[in-house]
Amino acid sequence: MAAGEVVVPRGFEHPDRGWVHCPANCLLAAHLRGVGLRVRTVDAVISPGRGEPGEALLLAMSYVDIDGFAVGLGAAAQAVDHVGIAAIEDAVGIWSGVVRTRRALLASPLSVAAAKGTALAAERAREFADRGDTVLVVGQAGRAASEVLARAPHATALITSTTRARTATAPAPEKVSFVVAPGIAIEDAVDIVAVLRARFPSLRGQYPGEFCYEASDQREAVRSVTAASDLVLICDPDGDSATQEMVRSIGSGAPGVRRLTQTGQICAQWLTDVATVGLVSTSPGGERLAWEVVAALSGLGPLAVATRAVSTAHLAVGGRTVADSQVLAGSLSGR
Repeated sequence: MAAGEVVVPRGFEHPDRGWVHCPANCLLAAHLRGVGLRVRTVDAVISPGRGEPGEALLLAMSYVDIDGFAVGLGAAAQAVDHVGIAAIEDAVGIWSGVVRTRRALLASPLSVAAAKGTALAAERAREFADRGDTVLVVGQAGRAASEVLARAPHATALITSTTRARTATAPAPEKVSFVVAPGIAIEDAVDIVAVLRARFPSLRGQYPGEFCYEASDQREAVRSVTAASDLVLICDPDGDSATQEMVRSIGSGAPGVRRLTQTGQICAQWLTDVATVGLVSTSPGGERLAWEVVAALSGLGPLAVATRAVSTAHLAVGGRTVADSQVLAGSLSGR
């Protein structure tokens, strides 16, 4: 160990408990870097020292998890490095103060429906363009909308909002069609289509039974997770546009909602008195980050993990489809 260096292990040997796993070591390391120390993380087993001159001293905490395994947190510095030792003692104390039993609740992302919905919207866009229509693609900027636009690049335009819909133009206003690309909540798409229909009275469009409800379902799952959580972490390492839309839907300034680009951003103060942590992601990178956060939280007390998903299913009724049994019930009752 170099002079002035602090080492944060992924595990250490306890004299009574044996091997102690440290899944939250990344949080401690980030904390120590934040107070100006030179930090290195290691896999090597570090045994507690007794503070002898020239010896590395490990300061740590540990507990026995619900499965009987020892879990903890610790860091080491040279015993003569009084500044480093004091900083470690303070940091371990701070993180020990937020160790408790808690749960992580993840808003489960979906993907199969989006792939199918993209293919259907792209097929319809090509069909409408082939008959000479200007095709307005209702959606958000992203992969799905790009794939749909690519099917008829000279005859399509992306409409992302009601504001954009009010200024949409077409060479022949009586020959305009629309499709809905996955990635936009259907509730938002319906509002956009209403504006387009007022602007183009002869507007024709994709059959609603082909709409993809993934964005709507995820929005509802996120709202449910947010309502059930003391702290919501929006995992967005890549600045994903769908994540930004999700932030707007739940309110980025809402109490207890924070955005993450990496696990080390989590502060101990965020977890004070927090029993349930909600995790939200809309991209593969965000999902990976969410599971990294789950791994780190598992080092701060016994952790239960659950996922929550909302799913809208298309149902066949008399040769037609409705998107949801509740919609069917509502129309039959006259609501």
